[in-house]
Amino acid sequence: MAADGPAPYIPLLGSADRAKSTRAASLALGGIALGALLLFAAGSELLPFPAQLLQLPLKSFEASATVAARPPDAVTSLPGAPPLDTVQYAGLVTVNSTARNKLFYWFAESSRVKDDLEEKSKVPIVIWLNGGPGASSMTGWLIEKIGPFELQSDAATLTPTGLPWHELAHVMMWDQPVGAGYATTATGTYAASMEEAAADLLKGMTEFYKIHPEYKDSDVYVTGESFAGKWIPHFCYHVYETNKALVAKGEPVAMPLVGMAIGNGVLYPYLQTEAMVTMATGLGYTDPEKLRVARKNLKACKQARALEDRELEAIDEMKERPVPSHDLWKSAYFKCDALEKVFGEAVKFIYDIRSPADEFSALSEYLNKEEVRKALNVGETKWVQQDGGKPGNPVSDALWEPQISDLPDEMLATLFNEYKVLMYAGQYDGSSCNALGVAQSVDVVANEGKWADASKYANTTACTWTVNGIPSGVLRATGKFGNLVFLNSGHLVPMNQPAAGYEMIRQLVYSDTFTDMAS
Repeated sequence: MAADGPAPYIPLLGSADRAKSTRAASLALGGIALGALLLFAAGSELLPFPAQLLQLPLKSFEASATVAARPPDAVTSLPGAPPLDTVQYAGLVTVNSTARNKLFYWFAESSRVKDDLEEKSKVPIVIWLNGGPGASSMTGWLIEKIGPFELQSDAATLTPTGLPWHELAHVMMWDQPVGAGYATTATGTYAASMEEAAADLLKGMTEFYKIHPEYKDSDVYVTGESFAGKWIPHFCYHVYETNKALVAKGEPVAMPLVGMAIGNGVLYPYLQTEAMVTMATGLGYTDPEKLRVARKNLKACKQARALEDRELEAIDEMKERPVPSHDLWKSAYFKCDALEKVFGEAVKFIYDIRSPADEFSALSEYLNKEEVRKALNVGETKWVQQDGGKPGNPVSDALWEPQISDLPDEMLATLFNEYKVLMYAGQYDGSSCNALGVAQSVDVVANEGKWADASKYANTTACTWTVNGIPSGVLRATGKFGNLVFLNSGHLVPMNQPAAGYEMIRQLVYSDTFTDMAS
């Protein structure tokens, strides 16, 4: 549907309106204060007016200064950026005191609060997570136009994002698990399972709420891309189980989760890797020899996965269970990962087969500047970028199994039943996160029979989704679930299609159902 369809459009004040609003508020407050002083003076016989005017403010101003004390995580300026016009917070929170593990967050308050359109607690929070495992969410925040600023290629300049998501909601990124970005461990203790990583992230949110209780009642939507196809379901399922247990005891929920959006997500890796071969063949990149090698690697990957499954089953039956080595998971991962070669030398950046190169080098240079680390309240902590199974990635080395195993069907079905869920994918992503593989993964969940709207989804038709009158995607949706393929986009949808990405978030947060997008 067009951007002005049935979902409520969120009007935003322009700069002139904001200036008028600020001036009017200042005049009004000044008038109220002066009126109060005049009334006080007129009703008193103890002191003449001028003396009272001089004596009144002292204790009041002291109290105001105490109330308005700056939070310890406040971001007041950023190197290379214009003066901040949004409230921002950033810093590290401890999620494991024994291991001295800390996660990093960066939060931008919605401009809807500054413009007096809504109270803080009424504005939802949109969380962004990148994948890897080990990738910093700064990729989305500073490169993909999700945060208030976009980092330029000179690694020194931040320019305001054209369509910032914080116009729609509070926006927050997390570097997680430890080892990703600024998230750090002092003892070399990395998350050994998806469950551990999920628990750490919820602990991180809990610590953030302690610093900023004003946001604890805001609805939360979790978004992200790539290996966040694993992070998000595991995290949201952990929140679901935690909230359910708390509600049963009559206690408040840990986090008011409402929905999620997963972009080009890793869900069923083997199935999605097979789809990569189909995609490469359909686009004309393959030849008989490339296909022969690809099928050989697929077979080896499948065999290693099956052997590891049997090894784990055997371990489960033993009284004294050794820790599995996961060497077979690692072998399976690299066999499947090798299938990227099916595209040949013509593709330089597998995540967008149209792109001539991978352009993320500016991040490390900027984020490791001393003045930037100081502005973001991380002290001497170094920023690092990790990417999946690349050599020397300790995050990946601790998580070989989830990189190649499938998400539990019941987990996805539960999330589909309980929350608003949008799967989306850029059509030119050539990796195993490709749009065809994502669609086939959704079909797997539908065929398992545990998703209440599975039959409705199976009977949906694909329709064109338009933004500002421009065809921007192809959507299949039923009720609270949608699967959206972005046109003219690769893996990095918010960067490739910022206007459509902005509209997607608006629909996620403010539409009752995803079928509204299709009308």
